[in-house]
Amino acid sequence: MKNIILLIFSIVLFVACSSKEDAKIDTSKARAMGEKAAQEMIDSRADTVRLQTLLLDARATQYQILQHNDTVIADAYIQAIEDYLRAHHDSLARVIL
Repeated sequence: MKNIILLIFSIVLFVACSSKEDAKIDTSKARAMGEKAAQEMIDSRADTVRLQTLLLDARATQYQILQHNDTVIADAYIQAIEDYLRAHHDSLARVIL
């Protein structure tokens, strides 16, 4: 019985530690995520509802990154979206930024 409890506790501890590591991202990954989000916005520019959903998703992602107290990563993510939009579809950038 003690072994089962110890095994369950070990599994829970392992999952908790690994999920924290998976949640951490670096600046380059954040920029890549931002560029992908911006490309989806460009692809969906004709569908206003989809575009609004993508904008809300971008802010939700920023908020999730901030929950890990990582303002540099969150800023890199948003900056990548803005840079990509300005570089690839300036008129859309002017409307939504």
